Amino acid sequence: MVTKFRYLLIFIVSLFFFNGTFTNLKANEICNKLINVNYFFSDRYIDKYDHGIGLEDYDDPNSDKIFILSIENFSPAKEIGLEKFLEIHSIDNIKIHDNLKDNFEDTIDYIYDLMDKNSFSIKVVDENSEIINYDITKFTYKSEPEVISNYYIDKIQIINLNREAKARFRIWTDWKNPNFLNYIKKSFNNNQDFSCYYTNKDNIEKLLQKFWYPITRVDQTGSTFSLVDILGVGIDTSLEDPFSITYDIESSVPTDANLKKFPFDNMSFYFDFSYFSGGDLFLADDWLEQLDDGVYRTNRYLYEWQIVDAELTYDQDTYDIGGDLVYPLHYLEFELERNTLYYFMKIIFPVIFIVLISFSVFWIKNQEIEAKLNVSIVSLLALIAYNFVYNSELPKLNFITIIDSLVFISYLYSGAATIVSIYSYYDYRRDGQKGEFNSLDINLRYIAPISYFLIILTTSFIIYNN
Repeated sequence: MVTKFRYLLIFIVSLFFFNGTFTNLKANEICNKLINVNYFFSDRYIDKYDHGIGLEDYDDPNSDKIFILSIENFSPAKEIGLEKFLEIHSIDNIKIHDNLKDNFEDTIDYIYDLMDKNSFSIKVVDENSEIINYDITKFTYKSEPEVISNYYIDKIQIINLNREAKARFRIWTDWKNPNFLNYIKKSFNNNQDFSCYYTNKDNIEKLLQKFWYPITRVDQTGSTFSLVDILGVGIDTSLEDPFSITYDIESSVPTDANLKKFPFDNMSFYFDFSYFSGGDLFLADDWLEQLDDGVYRTNRYLYEWQIVDAELTYDQDTYDIGGDLVYPLHYLEFELERNTLYYFMKIIFPVIFIVLISFSVFWIKNQEIEAKLNVSIVSLLALIAYNFVYNSELPKLNFITIIDSLVFISYLYSGAATIVSIYSYYDYRRDGQKGEFNSLDINLRYIAPISYFLIILTTSFIIYNN
């Protein structure tokens, strides 16, 4: 009896083992066929029956208004000329402001429910605060795939004398394509689900030649863009978004650095991740955590600058491709402030210290003219020499910055200390003054440093606020 039970157990385990092996072999066979079988599926459009209006998908706690975020190409809303970013006043004369729900998501769902009709009227508030009515009748139109993306900030560099920001990103993108999904399930696995993930470069290249896939570009004015590497392509027919691609890009964009305030300046720049697909564009659920983590990591090695704010937003651009079509994009915007400690420790404090040393001539006895001249001239020469040392750290500009004004004023005061030392000695001897110090030196002990700092602060304030 024990022997029979043992054989039965071995038989059952063997069934599980061989069934799993067969399943894996079958999955590998399907994945290989997707690469090697000759086919090309360029159709990414799906028939869609709705109004084509996309509402904002983020909550602004400071606003009780709901705006149109997107308008799909070829949709009823696009055909009647409805525009994005307009406030929704009412649906079928039901005022939105009077029917706000307890939370943002419920309000959005409520508005979508109001528009869930074959025909309805929508009133919007335009830029002139005028209320405009549109009558919308749903019809079937060709819609492009829905795309979901997430962005990993690999590194950011400020280059070209702060005129450019260069960054590397890793991007994960998932998308829907129901027609292609049905095609591969029917053609390769008898309408059954399967999963494949490709990391081999040759296999990825072969696979991507067989169907449409969304790759972002950064195409704003003055930018550069390069697709560095495609790391993986996935197909899992059991998922809501069955297709995925992971890739690295590099891009540089112009900055709007305000160097007039240097070294207390700031800058901002943005990357526009454009998708030449007119369907819905969403962010992955953990996009905010991913963005915060990227900012934290970047600030650890972005020594001269500090990212103080980063924002990822949705927008649409209009391109004259096939007739004034709109395509979605994500704006990733950064605001940075310069870390000023380096310039305080290496430039500002040493320059001020050298000038204060030159002021010590007012505390040297008037008869010791050689000592006074030695101190003042050595201080001036030290200031000149130090200027050559740190000059490579400063941007070459054709306008006066805060630090330029500091250096220039320091030159004037250090040079004036030498001139005043000579004049003080001449004045002391000419007037036959008694005592160890000229009255001019005594007065300048306090006037010189006080006026020096006042002029620096005043000049800096004017430049900073100009």
